[in-house]
Amino acid sequence: MLVNDAVPTRDGALVFIRNTEGNEYWGILLEKAYAKWVGSYEGLEGGFWTDAIQSFTGGVVERIKLREGNIPENLFEIMLNSYRSGSFLCCIKKDPHRTEKYHSCCIDALEINEDNSEICVRDPYSQEYNFWTYEQFINEYHRLDMCHKNLDNLSALWGKNIGSCPWESQNFSLQLESLCDEFSIILTDTDDDQEGCTFVVELVQKIKPDEGEELEYIRPWDALVHLELEVGEEIFPVKFPQETRCFTLEPGTHDIRVTTNTEQHSKIYMRIFSKRMYEVERK
Repeated sequence: MLVNDAVPTRDGALVFIRNTEGNEYWGILLEKAYAKWVGSYEGLEGGFWTDAIQSFTGGVVERIKLREGNIPENLFEIMLNSYRSGSFLCCIKKDPHRTEKYHSCCIDALEINEDNSEICVRDPYSQEYNFWTYEQFINEYHRLDMCHKNLDNLSALWGKNIGSCPWESQNFSLQLESLCDEFSIILTDTDDDQEGCTFVVELVQKIKPDEGEELEYIRPWDALVHLELEVGEEIFPVKFPQETRCFTLEPGTHDIRVTTNTEQHSKIYMRIFSKRMYEVERK
C-alpha cells in the first residue's frame, strides 16, 4: 500500500491519530495506509480489532468466550505461552457508558509475580493501564481474542503432539453463487501421539473493497454475512470476519461444506492448515 504524507487536519491539528512525540510519524502513516485499504477514514470507526491485526500480520484468529463456563482450565498458561511466542492478545467487554456495544482493550503484558498472575490491559481510549489477577480478568471481560502467528498456540491444540513439521496452508476463494461450496479432505498420516489427523479451518470474509471498487458501505463491517461451516457431522455458525476451528478426525475422506443464506456477499476465503499437507479437492 503506497501512501504520501498528506493527512487530514483541522485548524492545523491532526484529526485522527496523534503521536505524543513530535518527531514520530509512523503511526500516522500506518493509519492512513489502513484507511486507504479499508476505503475511508470513516471506515476505521468501530469494527473488529482482530480484523486489523490479522491484516497486519497474516496470523490466525482465535476467540474464547469467558462467560460460558467452558473455558480451558489452563487458560492463563495458554495466554502466557502465546504472549511469549509473539501472539497478539485483546480482551473485550460490554461497556454501557459508550456508544459502541463492545469495548476492546489490548493486553500489553502478562507476568507471574510471586506465584500470582498479573495481566496488564491498556484502554485505547485513554492512557490508563489496568492490572488484573487472572481471576479478576475473567470476571471483568467477556471474551478473549488472540491472533497467532504460530498455530501451535491455538488453545484446542494445547498439549497435543501433532508433529514438529511447520504448518502448511492451502487457500481457496469460495464460490457461493448457489449459497454453498463443498470440498473433500483426504486424511492419511496420523498425529504423532494419537490415531487421529489434525487440521485447522479458517474462514475469512473480505470486508474491504478492491482498489477502484466503489464503496458499498462506509463501515465495511456492515457487509458481514452469516455463514455456516460444516465438517463431518459438526456445524458451526460463523459471525465474525474470521472464524477458526480445529479438527482431529479419523483417517479417510471427510467433507467440508460452507453455506450462506444470501447471494449478496463480499469475497470469502478459506484457509486449511495442517502439518501433513492433506489433499483437499473442491467437489
